[in-house]
Amino acid sequence: MKRRRASGWTVAIALSFALGSQNPASAVPKEQREKEWGNANIAARANLAARALEEGNFQNAIAGYRGLIGLNPQEADFYLALYVSASKGDNWKQAALALDEFFDKFPEYKNKLAAQYAEALEKANREDEAKDAQKLAKKGGGEPDLIDKRVKALVDKSIFDEPKAELPKPREIPKRNVVKQDEVRADSSKYGLNYENAFWSENIVIAEYLGYEKGDAITYFRPPRAYYKIEKRLKGAPLNGRITIRYEFSDKTGTDKPKDWKFADSLMPQKGTKWILFIPSAVPFEGALETYQGSYGRQEYNDANFDKLMKIMEVHKGQAR
Repeated sequence: MKRRRASGWTVAIALSFALGSQNPASAVPKEQREKEWGNANIAARANLAARALEEGNFQNAIAGYRGLIGLNPQEADFYLALYVSASKGDNWKQAALALDEFFDKFPEYKNKLAAQYAEALEKANREDEAKDAQKLAKKGGGEPDLIDKRVKALVDKSIFDEPKAELPKPREIPKRNVVKQDEVRADSSKYGLNYENAFWSENIVIAEYLGYEKGDAITYFRPPRAYYKIEKRLKGAPLNGRITIRYEFSDKTGTDKPKDWKFADSLMPQKGTKWILFIPSAVPFEGALETYQGSYGRQEYNDANFDKLMKIMEVHKGQAR
């Protein structure tokens, strides 16, 4: 098996976190961190992820930063910390995926981090893409210290003091932000609306929309049955060539019908259009298959969506079929 030499970047991030346990930011109280982040849940998760990274518990750090991206996908440094955690944990597929998602959100950094991207792609066995990134890196403009500085700053911003247990004293119970379980569950909240979670559906297919069963009884909570012709199976056991789908109008993250909502043919797709269907179970319910979180489980088939799904499937290759 061909062994790769550790790059200068890999050595740099290994050294930069070697003395992480001496971080003075740990003296900051929890309440201050909650105020800085503006969210008690994010503050708590960021603290745990940063401590895991500093302590070399890279699997927990990867899980922590992946969860934080789901809570706040606009926080650029979460992607960089995920990359560092994965690369230090020798999980290069996850490291490459972290930079893929980072560049999707923040394309202006692709030239600055081309060298790191090329290394991650090469070690993730994505050789053709690695060559393109290497060409971009040779053009110059790279910032080799950028990730190191930003992730160290994120760790400083995340860790708070966890006071030692002491005898309770009479005090007024402070008001705290309440995080309800249903608000963060992947199967019933907005945080579950991503391809990473949808991938775990039993079946994933590309199908052509043929039409729907018309009738007077169609409502927001009683959607029509739509007909599709399967063109390609991406995951799961073979289904019938033609399938019936419960055509939900909601992604199931809320319980209320939109104001003034009324069914019309315009709410249905055009015949002949192609869709990626995520089907959690191949067992029909009332004669129709359901899609992942209702309307979210029907994704328009285009190059961008297909490429995003293929990246997820590549990372999980061999884990589920």
